[in-house]
Amino acid sequence: MAGLIGEMFRRFMSRQAAFFSRLPRSARQKLAEVENKYAELRITG
Repeated sequence: MAGLIGEMFRRFMSRQAAFFSRLPRSARQKLAEVENKYAELRITG
């Protein structure tokens, strides 16, 4: 089972780059902002 989950995760990661490269620049910027805010919240609690 762990091998299957690992394989699914690897496939997801390889598709993720293609997905992000197809997004418009403004959408990528917004996602980066949200990701940074999430990271800040995780650190500060």
